[in-house]
Amino acid sequence: MEEKVCDNCKELRQRKFLGKIRGKYYCKKCRAEIRKNHRKETIEITGIKPELSRLKQKINKERGYGRKCYEKRVGHKVREKNYLPKIKGSKFAKPKEKDYCFLTPQEKNLLYASLIRRGLDSKEAGERIKNLMESQEELRMKLKGQNKSEKEIKIKQKELLEELWNY
Repeated sequence: MEEKVCDNCKELRQRKFLGKIRGKYYCKKCRAEIRKNHRKETIEITGIKPELSRLKQKINKERGYGRKCYEKRVGHKVREKNYLPKIKGSKFAKPKEKDYCFLTPQEKNLLYASLIRRGLDSKEAGERIKNLMESQEELRMKLKGQNKSEKEIKIKQKELLEELWNY
């Protein structure tokens, strides 16, 4: 590898570790120092130091850094007006209510098998199940039109299914 001398500290370095600033080659440490000094000078000369500090405070406030530091020091969350601590623990799923409005695929298969056992052929059994589903939808729409509650609708549809199973 080609080696070159740093123009600031005069140390011999590989060319790939040298960077060019204003036409001169500097090592990593010298480049960092030059950039740091240049940053300080430009901030002081232009007089934007107070504006930069206000901007930095605004950004930190938006990101919530002050609150996070406070939480680390104090050891708990900052209490707010509507703050409620999270309660850890297992959550049990509510048991789903069975919807008696429609047949499940398993119930359809059971009904189909029972209709075939009673002496209907497959086309008639399939058509009868299809008619049952349509009549349930019609009943549901009719009861909704009469402003009946969901509970009453479910009860009616359950009764319709029970009649079909008993038949």
